Amino acid sequence: MDVSLPTTGCNILISSSSFYNYSNDLHTRNQYYIYEGVAHLQSSSYSQYGYTYTGTCLNTGDLIYKPELKVIFPCLQFALIVFVLILIYKLFIKRLMP
Repeated sequence: MDVSLPTTGCNILISSSSFYNYSNDLHTRNQYYIYEGVAHLQSSSYSQYGYTYTGTCLNTGDLIYKPELKVIFPCLQFALIVFVLILIYKLFIKRLMP
């Protein structure tokens, strides 16, 4: 599941669970915390001189919440389908054959 980031300004990651969003004019900086895959505004600050930042601006889709679930679910689905097919074979088809 992708974490939805603000679309305006530049989002810079500052830790594994928080990031700054700098406005386009660089005078406003909002700090967001990521909790359960959702970004929540924690604080906002203003500087008349403007903020500077280093790093790459992130967009929605760059941060993934619980990426391990993308691998586990297809494997479980495949195992369930195989189990159902074997069950159908043993219960119905094998009994019909002489």
